[in-house]
Amino acid sequence: MQEQPPKTGYTILAAIAAYARAAGAGAVAVAGAVLFARIVDEHYPIRDWFIWTLLPIWAYVGLFAASTFSFGAGVLRWTTGPRRAPLAEWVIHSLTVGIVAFVWGLYLLGATGFLVGWAALVLPLGMLMVSAPTIRATYRDFDRGWRGGPSRPLLQRILIAAAVAWGIVWLFLVYLEALSPSSINFDASWYHLPIAQDYARIGRIVPFPGEGHRAYPHLTSMVQTWALLVPGLATPERWMLILNLEFFIVVGRIIGVAAVAAFVLDDREVPALWVVFFLFPTVFVYDQNIGGSADHYVGFFAAPVFLAAARSLSAFEPRHCVQTGVALAGAILTKYQAAYLAAAVAVVLTVTWAWQVGKRVAGRRFSAGRGGILPGRRLVLAPILVVAATGLVSAPHLVKNTVFYGNPTYPLLQKYFPGTHPRILPSEKKGTVAGGFSPRGQGLARQVWIGQRILDHSIVTGNRDLTKHRPYMGSLFTLLLPVLPFVRRPRRALIAAAVSLLAFYVWAATAANDRYTLAFMTVPIGLTAALLVRGWELGWLARVGLSVVVGVQFLWSVDAPFVHGDRRLAAGVALLRAGHRGKVDDERLGERATARAITDATPPDARILARNYRSLLGLDRLVYSDVEAVQGAIRYRGLKNANGLYAQCVREGITHLIYPEGQRRPHSWNNTILFAELARHGRRLMKSGGVVLVELGREPPPATAPYLVLVRGLSEYSDGLYPVEALDIVDQVPRANRPDRNPLQALTAANAQELVGRASAIASTRDLPGGAQSRVERDFERFERFGSASVYLRRRR
Repeated sequence: MQEQPPKTGYTILAAIAAYARAAGAGAVAVAGAVLFARIVDEHYPIRDWFIWTLLPIWAYVGLFAASTFSFGAGVLRWTTGPRRAPLAEWVIHSLTVGIVAFVWGLYLLGATGFLVGWAALVLPLGMLMVSAPTIRATYRDFDRGWRGGPSRPLLQRILIAAAVAWGIVWLFLVYLEALSPSSINFDASWYHLPIAQDYARIGRIVPFPGEGHRAYPHLTSMVQTWALLVPGLATPERWMLILNLEFFIVVGRIIGVAAVAAFVLDDREVPALWVVFFLFPTVFVYDQNIGGSADHYVGFFAAPVFLAAARSLSAFEPRHCVQTGVALAGAILTKYQAAYLAAAVAVVLTVTWAWQVGKRVAGRRFSAGRGGILPGRRLVLAPILVVAATGLVSAPHLVKNTVFYGNPTYPLLQKYFPGTHPRILPSEKKGTVAGGFSPRGQGLARQVWIGQRILDHSIVTGNRDLTKHRPYMGSLFTLLLPVLPFVRRPRRALIAAAVSLLAFYVWAATAANDRYTLAFMTVPIGLTAALLVRGWELGWLARVGLSVVVGVQFLWSVDAPFVHGDRRLAAGVALLRAGHRGKVDDERLGERATARAITDATPPDARILARNYRSLLGLDRLVYSDVEAVQGAIRYRGLKNANGLYAQCVREGITHLIYPEGQRRPHSWNNTILFAELARHGRRLMKSGGVVLVELGREPPPATAPYLVLVRGLSEYSDGLYPVEALDIVDQVPRANRPDRNPLQALTAANAQELVGRASAIASTRDLPGGAQSRVERDFERFERFGSASVYLRRRR
């Protein structure tokens, strides 16, 4: 007997009752929320909650991520069709194309003078609009890869869940350590972020004659310019946005690890392999942390460069060749350390290409399979496509430098480009800059040293002793590489190993600084993850050994966030707690007070000469460095008095001077004394945080010739009277390499009074003999003191 359908009236009443119950429950919940909000508002006003600061920052990161990914995925679908690669590889290639296109857009805006707030919104929104027709297909491609995969045994699911949980905790710690603007490191505050400051303030791309480092590739600074332009954020919040964008790039590096691992595993995607990234805990160590520099950005491009190049090896398909060039160009646009991976990939590609060409020339009858002969047209096109794509996509930087400096590689290769301007003079200090990072020995001895450095890079630290010589790089790549001969189907693993070792070779042969390995480290980490899987497949004996080596590395590195990142972790926690302690707005984000005070005290068009001072984040004015080794606008060498220095400042349009009083003395005494004389003739405006701001004088210092300096107790010189131009020895150069400097007249107790009378300045570490010190106190004023060394200038009459 069939059931009778319910009467319509009862159905309506039942629906009304259901809605009424839902509405009642919702109303009660809302009422509870309002009541609770009123209570907590008395303790911590809701309008001051830190979440309101974070939400717009996260929204802008989301806009950047969505626009670059969707645009890149759309371009790949348009050029190569639906997704065929593993999910992680497809995502990383999409982001690569999108980020390169995004930065190209910023270059175009900068070249045309449209680096303004509205354009900063139009750019990502325009990219979303362009990619709109493919967004649904992109979602299907993503969803298909995300949901795919065979069912797994319970124990395996538990292990995967545990690994993912551990990875998420460490990812949160990375974010927490990057939360506060105080996490921004020295190099970022020196030139990465000041580039962005100047571009955003001026509204276009401009040259930097006073700082050669700003002419290096700076894709990172272009992205940071965007962060400084978007509307609705205060300055410290923009710095937080910059760090959040870099966190997104680190997540991209982690995706790259999973993509490399999947490639090595013959396109098999194993869940949770990305957590192997944290067994190489360099991201928690200063200089390699999220700190506003370019290292993670250039490291982001390592996976797509390797993956595109590795897939090119089998058949040199045009799409893979173009992808290789685009990814290489992205890395080159970011940092010259891209050369490590570029050289490694170039060697592998060239050897494989030469082998294929050799087979055609030999005319052998190979089978049509893997060992078959490739079409000649494809072999001709392959290198052309790689080189053309690399050159075209990296063109904005090369064109910019050619226009501004007459040298596409400025400040490098000056002797090969006669039109280079301004020229940076060779420095006595040159050759010591790399310090302990330079290769040792010559010939065979040097090759032995390089080989040893490749093997012990994770044990012998090369980071200026930032970790007190404690190994922190992660040693699993080195320890598991010998497992490679035992694994099955090793072909792709051998390619990854060859590229990794070649990149390490170039790194060790140039400047073996630990932080520079970030430019390619994604590939060795991805290979390590794949070797763990391949080794695990060999059986329980291999699993025991792998468990031991991974366990030791895990236990050694598990405290890295708290040992190497403790200050940044504390700063992040303090930022979260600030609101509960009544600190909001500027009190909560009161970073860089000194730089911001100097900005407020100077007009927007001010040009500032900084004496050996590089903490420029927040100093939103055009700043010139006076360090000769990094710029060609201001030169002390050969100057006979401060009048010549003043003339250079007028030529460059410099209006103000800054110097950290009693700190960061220049490495040669002529710089120290001439700058002191120039500053003394200006108008002192303020001192904040130990930094003195001086307005350049309207009249030049007198053209005293000769300008004589009396030296007493300086390690670089014998005591006596010198012309100021003779005091140009660099104090960091070993004594054996210093040029001879003899005083015009040696200092003795008998002639001390006479020499004091002739001197315009005195540099000394102890009192003068023969009672002359009393005359110094009478006729001179102490301008500055550096430890035991004092600089005296003759009093003005």
